[in-house]
Amino acid sequence: MSIPWLIAVVLAAQIALGISPKADRMTWALENVPVWFGVGLLAFTHRRFPLSSLCLHLFAIHSLILALGGHYTYA
Repeated sequence: MSIPWLIAVVLAAQIALGISPKADRMTWALENVPVWFGVGLLAFTHRRFPLSSLCLHLFAIHSLILALGGHYTYA
């Protein structure tokens, strides 16, 4: 799976799980904002510090876990 597809999947999960989270929006945002910063940091530094495909896939999987945890507030 290419990088644009990984970003699209993570973004779709963020949107779908952020529509009506089980907790309040502030809790959801605090648990998901680190993913947004991580994606931004990777986009900003990808030419200077290229990461392997495995690393990017693991980052995407972890981002999906954080999005799911943010939806249910890890409860």
